[in-house]
Amino acid sequence: PSSIEALNFDNTDENGKPRVSKKSEFIILIPDIQNYISNAGNDIYFEKIIDWILKFNNAGFKVKAVLQVGDVTNFNSRPEWEKAQKIFSKLDNKIDYITTTGNHDYGDNGTCNNRNTYFSEYFNFSNNPTRVSTFERNKFENTYFKINIHDKPFQIFTLEFGPRDKVMSWADSISKANPNVPGMLMTHAYLFKNKQRFNYQDKSLQQKNSPKDYKALFPNFGVGNVNDGEDIWNKFLFPNPDLRFLFCGHQTGDYIGNVISKNKSDKDVLQLLFNTQAFPNGGDGWVQIMEFFDDKKTVGIKTYSAFYNTWKTDSVHQYEFRY
Repeated sequence: PSSIEALNFDNTDENGKPRVSKKSEFIILIPDIQNYISNAGNDIYFEKIIDWILKFNNAGFKVKAVLQVGDVTNFNSRPEWEKAQKIFSKLDNKIDYITTTGNHDYGDNGTCNNRNTYFSEYFNFSNNPTRVSTFERNKFENTYFKINIHDKPFQIFTLEFGPRDKVMSWADSISKANPNVPGMLMTHAYLFKNKQRFNYQDKSLQQKNSPKDYKALFPNFGVGNVNDGEDIWNKFLFPNPDLRFLFCGHQTGDYIGNVISKNKSDKDVLQLLFNTQAFPNGGDGWVQIMEFFDDKKTVGIKTYSAFYNTWKTDSVHQYEFRY
């Protein structure tokens, strides 16, 4: 399809103006997909997302990358990994897609009782033209990519669920070696809810499902330490002035939100939570559209269902950020 009509895409707002522009370039953010993949019949909702992304790109909206925030599976089983990989593979050689691991992608039956995962057997980024390096050879949970948006390089880091200290050090060294390149970090668990990071040290917050809860429950997962949202902020995002975006999932009740914090160079960093896994049908096809405007300094965040062709437009679901 080459036309907006073939896309079946409602791009007109209540004032008759386009919601997104073909002058922009885009990143599509996909939340946790575990309930699309593990529940029979829900996979068609995830396929609809992928098919829509292809049509959106073909209709002249330039998609530079597709990011998925982890929990690819529910139970870390081979059939789930095969299904997820097969659906994602529709994007092969067309649009770069980048994913990482969530807690359900580890351990026996997705319990996260250790760091064993089939992730790298099914998501091998070695031939991805945007991949630069990985933390461990032939393991892709922690990978460093570079893409171009409006002909300007952007760094993308993916870090495993509850990243270990040595992973944090690896990412930090790469960021420091690549100054003046705006960067994005994607990791599964970072924000507990709108305006609040996971912060295990602050016991007053009473946060459940912290990465450090898994460390406490499962010593084999905790080997090499586990870093939560506050740790990642303090060790990686705050001291590295070029890192301006954080994308995460994991939380279900407070499934959407953000916090904008100043890094050590007094620049705003957008930290964004999006996870619709508790919605009907595994997520009802919701994605977030990151629209990088051609002014090369502003991004619009919009929330859209590829299945229902509808938008959520309140200020939590739709806003702009100057990077």
